[in-house]
Amino acid sequence: MLKKPNVLYLGFSAFSQFGGIEQVNKSWLYALSGLQKKGKIAVKSLLMLDQYADKRYIDNPFFTGFSGNKLKFFVYAFKSILQADHIVASHIHLAPLLYLFLGSKRIYLQVHGIEVWKELNFFQKALLKKVHLIIAVSEYTKNSIVKFHQVNPDKIKVLNNCLDPFFEAPKTFEKPQDLSLKYKLKPGQPVLFSLSRLAFSEQYKGYDKVIDALPDLKKTYPDIRYLIGGKGDSLEIERIQNKVIQLQVEGHVQLIGFIPEEVVQQHYLVSDAFVMPSLGEGFGIAFIEAAANGCQVLAGNQDGSVDAVCNGQLGILVNPNNQQEILQGLKQVLEKPIDKEKQSELALRNFSFEQYMKQIEGLLSGTDSITKG
Repeated sequence: MLKKPNVLYLGFSAFSQFGGIEQVNKSWLYALSGLQKKGKIAVKSLLMLDQYADKRYIDNPFFTGFSGNKLKFFVYAFKSILQADHIVASHIHLAPLLYLFLGSKRIYLQVHGIEVWKELNFFQKALLKKVHLIIAVSEYTKNSIVKFHQVNPDKIKVLNNCLDPFFEAPKTFEKPQDLSLKYKLKPGQPVLFSLSRLAFSEQYKGYDKVIDALPDLKKTYPDIRYLIGGKGDSLEIERIQNKVIQLQVEGHVQLIGFIPEEVVQQHYLVSDAFVMPSLGEGFGIAFIEAAANGCQVLAGNQDGSVDAVCNGQLGILVNPNNQQEILQGLKQVLEKPIDKEKQSELALRNFSFEQYMKQIEGLLSGTDSITKG
């Protein structure tokens, strides 16, 4: 009887923090757990910042969290690497830990976006050059690694992110009445929505550009509303509020703060379009979530958003550096409502978890096969 390969998954967080990388980590853990249940692999996962796992994604016997104890994590991970056949590293910041095993272990490195679009340290460069396989979330991320770090493109596979394994398409695409009441929305009132971390140090997500377009948009849509969801630091929130006042669009922009996971879907449904003409998306899971919930999408055409919007099949792509193009794109999403059910079906067909899991199985089996729905 052939021995099942031991797969070790190393990461920082999947359950204690929220974001695109955490969502990717959860999908990987669920996929590996599924492959283990099928008897194809044996799994161990170590997450530095988490304390407990969500049992829906992976059973506790196969998960160890270290609650932020870096030393304990690195010691335990080092020992576990010695026993593993395949190591999946979910972030390039794990490079110092993996450096000693380059060439002797089959290591897969996930790369997401901005963490590899810059100058890297010695260990990170060595990991990119010598790792068995790099798994990039988008063509843009792959091309950026090749361009910035002269990595052989043949050792990079693109695996687009997927919808959450437990995602369920809405039974109806009508706007939720409770949210309409909460945000004082009138029937037929046009609503734009963005969901992003609001960080003063970043400012690449594109919500600025949407706010800049509102003085023009309100001429045609006098009651237009722009909801911006997500945690923000005080400097960025103050900057946005000052911008809103300066442009005299106070009644049109609402910063709604952190949105709990259980009500994110309702926010997509209450919106007519999800708009984020970003300059720095490695992929952009929010785009596929919005589309799967029947939302029209507007995204930038200079980063990984292109993959998430299926090269324009799921929405409108605009140059995020061209304000006039952004304005015209916003007018288009407002003027031409889409078939929400067809939008959802297209997103599900391209970004289902089932397809994602099959691709992961192909990578670990050695075929390194990536196919798109």
